[in-house]
Amino acid sequence: MRDRQLSYVLTLAAVACSHRATTLQVNPEPPAAPPVPAAVPAQPPPPEGAVTLVTAGGVDVVGLHGRIDRLQIAASGERARLVAEVSGVGAPARATVAVELGVDGALSPPRTLTVGARNTRVVTSVAAAPDGFRTMTFGLRRTETAAPDFGSTHRYALIGEAGAARRTEPMLFEAEELVAAADGERFVAAAVGARILCFEARCADDYRENSGLFFHPRSAFEVQVVGLASGTPIENIPLIVRCPTPAVAEPDRPATLVSEGQVAPDRCRAQRRARPYDVALAVSGGRTLVAYRTDGSIAALNLGADPIDASPVVVSEGQVGAPAVAWRGEAVVLVWAQRASDGAPYALHAVEWNPYATARPPAPTVIATGAASAFAPALVVRGSQVVLAWMEGDDRAASVRVGATRRSIEHAVDHAVTVSTGGNARDPELAGSAAHAWIAWSEYPVGRSREQGGGAVRASRLGLP
Repeated sequence: MRDRQLSYVLTLAAVACSHRATTLQVNPEPPAAPPVPAAVPAQPPPPEGAVTLVTAGGVDVVGLHGRIDRLQIAASGERARLVAEVSGVGAPARATVAVELGVDGALSPPRTLTVGARNTRVVTSVAAAPDGFRTMTFGLRRTETAAPDFGSTHRYALIGEAGAARRTEPMLFEAEELVAAADGERFVAAAVGARILCFEARCADDYRENSGLFFHPRSAFEVQVVGLASGTPIENIPLIVRCPTPAVAEPDRPATLVSEGQVAPDRCRAQRRARPYDVALAVSGGRTLVAYRTDGSIAALNLGADPIDASPVVVSEGQVGAPAVAWRGEAVVLVWAQRASDGAPYALHAVEWNPYATARPPAPTVIATGAASAFAPALVVRGSQVVLAWMEGDDRAASVRVGATRRSIEHAVDHAVTVSTGGNARDPELAGSAAHAWIAWSEYPVGRSREQGGGAVRASRLGLP
């Protein structure tokens, strides 16, 4: 009996244990919190600071003395090449001279550029190519006729270095200025001047009575953009300002001829205000932007994949100076001088604009350079850093200043420094290679204007923050 009772008790205990096992609620331990990642230290912004000259005051560039016109500089690898038109001391007649400057400040012997034995003047420009420097040159070719309306405008172009030049076809085109730009892969040059139109066709005949030149030596103002690879102009870009076409009695001959020695009527007077000049180029990848000024505006032309369909955009209107332009990533930086009225000081204005994203640029920003007139800007971009140089003063006393920034362009003046040493320093030019940046400017004695001559070109490699 006791054994039966004990067995019954054990059975109840087993059932009870089994019941508790199936209904017991066990609270699991809370999961461990995920590890907190180590804080990544914030990357400090790239340093901002003052630009320095590797050679204080710049190197006196022997061979570029006298009156200095159309100074240009390009950089390739460890060298910079300077080109300028000089006249006066050491160059009684105007000559176009090239000099190279090394990173150590050493100068190459000056070299006078020529385009044929009978040229009287050479207009040229220089830019860097993958294997060194390239130049584009316009030179005067004399013809059998002594008529000034013909002989002064029949010109031809060469592209490339001496010994590897390529001539384009003869062109009735008077090149007044020439600029070039490169991005390490592509070389683009722009010739600015006046063109002869023979009843809406380019003149090709040397015989002056068949050319229509009796009317006026300039029938249109234009900018021709030329690429080194093909050597042929990009035609039909809308930078041609045409003068009125004279009436004709026959399809191939003017109605009224002007006798040789007489002065032809100026049919282009009304068109001169709209003519493009002071052209600046920016090249990056397959993108080329042309900036220029007229007598009353700054304009830009984006020569993308289809330059024929490109249209100029007015960036600003008023009393403006020559523009400078450079690509910075997907945007262009465009800087120029502008003043509000006669007698007012010039101030630098700027826009940063992606012409592929928006058709029109934003409103200009005024760069706070100070109370003195600021003009003649120059730009170079290296990575995210933009370097801005300009001159301050007037036509007889001025200084050259330089600043750099990785922020928006107006911050280039935050740490700007004066790099000229006195006198009348003018017209800075900048250039950059993958390794270095360079500056050049012309400098005259204090109180002496550029037209009076007696100046010299100074240049140096830049030390950037």
